[in-house]
Amino acid sequence: ASAGDVTVDLFGGISTTGANAHGVVAQSVGGGGGIANSGNTSLAIGNSVDFAGATSSEGQYTAIAGTVTVTVEAGASIKATGAGSIGILAQSTGVIHGDNDYSPINININGTVVGGTMTGYSGGTVGAAGLVLSGGGYGQWDTANQVTIGATGSLSTVDGVNGTAISGIDGATNVINYGTITGRIELGGPSGTLWNNGTLNSGTLIDVGALVNTGTVNIGGTGNVATTTVTGIFNSSGTLAVDIDAMAAQKSDLLFVYGNAPVGGTIIPTARTLLPGSYEFLSVPDGGAMGVAATVPSTLLFDWSVSSDDSTNTASLTPSAHFAPAGVTLTPGEASFAGYLTNAWNTADPLFAPLFGYLSQVSGGGAYTSALKALSPEAAQAQATALLNNSGAVLGAALSCPVFVDAGTLLGEDECTWAKVTGSWASQWQTGDTQGFRVSEVMYRMGAQKEVAAGWYVGGSFGVGQSWASANNGSSGSGTSFDGSVSIKHVVGPWLFAGSVAVANGSYDNSRLVSLPAVGTLPGVYNVLESDSSMTFIGGRLRAGYEFTFPNWYIRPYADLDLVYSNAPGYQEQGAVGYALKVDGSSQTSLIFSPMVEIGGRYNLDDAILRPFLTFGVSFNSNNSRTVSSSFVGASAQDGTFQTNLNSPGVLGAFSAGVDFYKAGGFEAKAEYGLSGGDSFLVQSGSVRFAYHF
Repeated sequence: ASAGDVTVDLFGGISTTGANAHGVVAQSVGGGGGIANSGNTSLAIGNSVDFAGATSSEGQYTAIAGTVTVTVEAGASIKATGAGSIGILAQSTGVIHGDNDYSPINININGTVVGGTMTGYSGGTVGAAGLVLSGGGYGQWDTANQVTIGATGSLSTVDGVNGTAISGIDGATNVINYGTITGRIELGGPSGTLWNNGTLNSGTLIDVGALVNTGTVNIGGTGNVATTTVTGIFNSSGTLAVDIDAMAAQKSDLLFVYGNAPVGGTIIPTARTLLPGSYEFLSVPDGGAMGVAATVPSTLLFDWSVSSDDSTNTASLTPSAHFAPAGVTLTPGEASFAGYLTNAWNTADPLFAPLFGYLSQVSGGGAYTSALKALSPEAAQAQATALLNNSGAVLGAALSCPVFVDAGTLLGEDECTWAKVTGSWASQWQTGDTQGFRVSEVMYRMGAQKEVAAGWYVGGSFGVGQSWASANNGSSGSGTSFDGSVSIKHVVGPWLFAGSVAVANGSYDNSRLVSLPAVGTLPGVYNVLESDSSMTFIGGRLRAGYEFTFPNWYIRPYADLDLVYSNAPGYQEQGAVGYALKVDGSSQTSLIFSPMVEIGGRYNLDDAILRPFLTFGVSFNSNNSRTVSSSFVGASAQDGTFQTNLNSPGVLGAFSAGVDFYKAGGFEAKAEYGLSGGDSFLVQSGSVRFAYHF
């Protein structure tokens, strides 16, 4: 019996989840036969089947088969996700009346078609697929089957690139793709032509007479290093996407072509990991003509060249790196880091392969410099930097035991013991060469002063504190510090001469966060590196001041000259390989000059004296940049180190205001607020001190 045309036009959705549960089955079978279920529930496919106890072949059919047309409209979907399931199964078998041709199968996909999985499938040779065509156009090319994937269409399986997108049996089939096809394509028999104007995420096999690419062929899909075999001609004037993984056994996507391979257009390499070397991406093993005239675009940090080897009929990609790209302004620390990366590239250090892969996909200068900042050790240095910035307070801790010497406003010194609690908050705003951070601290100090000769006083102090740090990039830390100082003062009328020496040490637990955003095909990076570090400084101060007295108030200009030497031992971070740093020890010597003015007054109460005061001035630091050298843990010694500059303000303005309360009998209470700031830097503090004067 003859069969008529079959037309399916899908506007809605079809979803199946069971094994061998196909989405659409469209058959036009003339004279019997066709596709049927076999005993094991898989499909028996062919144009010769057992029919009424006899075997017939397609060539003997005289009945007429109709044209099969299946259209999946835009927005419609077929999802047959079970084991062995087929999204669309289309068959036309039986000759056209009076001719030896066959009615064609026409498939138009403008929506989504997803076939099932081979996992759990135990049937015959035909299993899960997005689209299966049986028969149809067979004898003449003017009646070839036609598959068209529209710009909004996609064809795939649950198995992705490991699945079969299209399987053609016993018919000549041409495919035009404007959308997305993912998986193997097996046209079989008299293989037709695949015109790819969209995206082809190729599986292991593209069994066609010719693959003509004006769109994008992505070997193995995005982010997968894979091999695809093309059984016919590969003619590309579009884009060939090549994934690279320098640390894998197969280092790059590879396209085997068993026909001629004229490759023009563009080749886009995308690296997961990358090292110097050549990456083979094309092989024409059967002696077909190979011509590679494609261009390979550069990225911000990498150039690519393509070369052919006539002796092996292969083509390869070769990267070259430049980590100080033209047009990108680098700070001295970033330039040093770029030089370190250059050394690592030149030595082909495998530790850096993931980082080089990441950087190969960075496209903008801002993203690059942000990555360099994220990888540097600066975020773990906040507390040590804050300790150094606090050296003036430590040196001045033993220099404060003032009293009015008589009923006037002239200040002098006497013997006392004291205890003080200080809370401080330091903020460094983000700048082009400095990462932002915040450090808060609570400090407890106690001290005493004694007169050793007329007008001569010696004093001492000891302090212990706790600090907490957070950085703009999410890094954090905490620590403890200890400091001690001794002083000597000489008072001669309105003149004050003093000196002090101090030592301080801070020990810190650091959690440095390396956070890099997703780039290209690569996910973001989020690693926390743990470390223990410390900082010690010793310093000396000379002070000279003179007081001008008035009936109820005074003004005392004075100047401090500080010499501070600091030393930070080296440390090593624990955490993700390729991001953890080994930070070398560092030292710094600074000379700090601070001209200051104190203005105060005297108010007599019944049995007490109130001394309000304010102080202001400025500090000039001769060396406001500390340099640390670092390398990546596990890196080759040939890579060397890179330097990070830890900058503090060179000029710092200071202001404080407070009130001193003297009670008859020697009791003193003092409250003070302090404020200092410089370029993108601010410190606020508040303190309360209690003293007893002998």
